Amino acid sequence: CGSRHLLITSAPIAGSLSLAPPCSSSAAMATAYKTISVEKKAGGLDICTLNRPERMNALSFTMIRELTQYFGSLRDDYETRVVILRGAGRGFCAGLDLQEESDLTPQPGAPAKKQEDNEAMAPKKKQEKKSRSGGRYKPGQRSAQGRLRLETVAQHAFEKGFTSLERAVLERLPENMHHFRVEAKVSRTLKGQRQLVNIFRTMRAAPQPVIALIHGPATGAGFGLALAADVRLVTPQAKMNVAMYKMGTTGGDMSISYFLPRLVGLSVASELMFTGRFIMGERAVRTNLASELFQTQEEMEAAGQKLAAEMLEGEVNGLRLTKECIQLSVDAPSFENAVALEDRQQVLMVVAGDWKRRIGNFSSSHKSKL
Repeated sequence: CGSRHLLITSAPIAGSLSLAPPCSSSAAMATAYKTISVEKKAGGLDICTLNRPERMNALSFTMIRELTQYFGSLRDDYETRVVILRGAGRGFCAGLDLQEESDLTPQPGAPAKKQEDNEAMAPKKKQEKKSRSGGRYKPGQRSAQGRLRLETVAQHAFEKGFTSLERAVLERLPENMHHFRVEAKVSRTLKGQRQLVNIFRTMRAAPQPVIALIHGPATGAGFGLALAADVRLVTPQAKMNVAMYKMGTTGGDMSISYFLPRLVGLSVASELMFTGRFIMGERAVRTNLASELFQTQEEMEAAGQKLAAEMLEGEVNGLRLTKECIQLSVDAPSFENAVALEDRQQVLMVVAGDWKRRIGNFSSSHKSKL
């Protein structure tokens, strides 16, 4: 394995243990994705493309899983050093795909429903039916045993989510059991929300810097993806907003309430989150939401790769530790806490890193530029 795959180790000593992780082949670790593509470039650069251009790269259930899987895998990936995140087609990401069918709907190729499922979902017959005990009861009446079964099904849905049969049962609960229906819906919605937010959590946990190249719409959850990146480059057509506020929910969603005030300040963040207004590429640069504005997408792509190449010139562990330092220092409770972290990282790199050779190369290069 090349030296760029190694973690920081102390000076070689006979019989000493290496702190480096086992080397792994990128090809062996390659994963086939349906909604994203990952191109591995020489030197440790990944170009991750959101690849649903026909839907403006809106986040489907599959894309949510694949992005979480990809960014989650980067934590232990010592070959990938920098990631460029981009969108295929006319935009970066149009947020959550609201037109995608619910995952309660059977997918193509799914096994046919059982006969008892169909019967349970069929409309109730209006005529009276005989109970198992031989007596007769009016529609809407249920035995204590039947009520217990309904409660059990509803409780299972509350804890695990619906199946089609459970959904049908929940929709027919009597009024005095309505709370089970509400609890089940809350549980299911919260589960989906947490799965979506995991994208941003794994992005931030990844030790590699992420460069977002933003053109066209980056709205709602797509705006969250842009904000979770470490560096943002934009074109004049970049169009970002807190779309969820316009849709009847709150502006605090998809990690936006964490990142946006830290990037643009409280006044601009409040304006955008209270209104759902769009912020375009030019203003994004003026408000420090983005680093630089490029007139064309091609210019932005080239600049993104140039920026990544400059990052890759640094020492492997220096790059990873710098991202860690930035993240921890932004939320550090005091100046002293931030400096203490810096001191420890610098000492670690001086003692175990390749700084002497790099200082020599830097001095020679610096003199030639003076």
